[in-house]
Amino acid sequence: YIQDGRANLSQGEEAQMAFFLGAFSMLAKLAQADGRVSEEEMDSIEHFMVHDLQLNQQSRGVAITIFNTALQSPGTFQDFARQFYDHFRFQPQLLDLMIDIMLRVSIADGVMSDSEEQLIQSAVHTFNLSDSQYSAAVARHLPGFCPAVL
Repeated sequence: YIQDGRANLSQGEEAQMAFFLGAFSMLAKLAQADGRVSEEEMDSIEHFMVHDLQLNQQSRGVAITIFNTALQSPGTFQDFARQFYDHFRFQPQLLDLMIDIMLRVSIADGVMSDSEEQLIQSAVHTFNLSDSQYSAAVARHLPGFCPAVL
């Protein structure tokens, strides 16, 4: 509801907005890391919205707006990763989900660039995840790929 000219969000809505802001801002910076946002990366993000998050059309619109705003934002990937971690540090399944979707987006165009891998590894570090958790996530998407160690 609206109070004093601003929206008051329930705790659930606030958590969802924090998730949207962090997740789609990080994905924007990640998709942009290799110099361009590819159609395959956008398809991967759309798949995440529909199949993983089961977002309705209105929520997908909000997510895309956040994504597009982050593309132009002076905020860094690291800024968004820290904000995400600050909000979700006690929800390891969400941290794992973010690493998982970052990996999916980074390989959507057929190759994980060094800059994409560095951003994902910085998120792993920021999220206080172990090298073995990262290696397990990579193995799910890139069998045989040996990630560079931080």
